[in-house]
Amino acid sequence: MIEEKLEKELETFFAFDPHWIRHSVKVYQLARQIGRALGADEETVTAAALLHDVGIRISLEKYGDLEPRHQEEEGPPEAERILKRVHFPEEKIPHVLEIVGNHHSPGRLDSPEFKAILDADLIVNIQEGNLPGEANPPFLTVEGKRLYNDLEKTNPRKSV
Repeated sequence: MIEEKLEKELETFFAFDPHWIRHSVKVYQLARQIGRALGADEETVTAAALLHDVGIRISLEKYGDLEPRHQEEEGPPEAERILKRVHFPEEKIPHVLEIVGNHHSPGRLDSPEFKAILDADLIVNIQEGNLPGEANPPFLTVEGKRLYNDLEKTNPRKSV
């Protein structure tokens, strides 16, 4: 199964900091739910969600930072190498790379797969305390907002 192969790749790729493995798996779990509600392609959502942050390691090594633009520049080439190693369907690779290369830039793409990843990443980043609390986070989908509200009711984030 592609999910298992990609998770193994992530474990190796992010061995220096397991936080990024956990983060990507959480994004994948939420993106899968959002993607199903949107009718998104499940393989594309799986790959893009699990690989959306691969640019982080390269950004840290090359620039010493986590700048979103560096992640978006450096992520697609690494994601492509990983996708080819796990024999991901060749015809779906370009869209996964588009999502990885734009996952900090809402509005650049309009596919259900892209929207599922952005909303899931937003939820996880809010829950992890990586974003300032907002009364109305900028979700791209009704399903993302609904899922966020449901999670906030059962597991409210701590005040920062």
